[in-house]
Amino acid sequence: MGILKQLQGIALDGNNLQGSIPYDLCHLEALNGLMLSDNTLSSKIPPCFLSLISLRELNLGSNNFSYGVLSSLWSLEHFLQ
Repeated sequence: MGILKQLQGIALDGNNLQGSIPYDLCHLEALNGLMLSDNTLSSKIPPCFLSLISLRELNLGSNNFSYGVLSSLWSLEHFLQ
């Protein structure tokens, strides 16, 4: 997936995805929307998400992330505008 450098959006809601979010997503520099809700993803959000400066829409709801795993996303200044 990391070779799709111009990919702007991914919608994989409700696909029964399991495990962790792949680090390959961090190579998608043009990504402005990522929808991964309603899956069974767990673990942590890759720290490299902080480098996705084009990301404007992110939905990670209804997964199995541990409490507090999203706190690092509050530092995404471009996302909070």
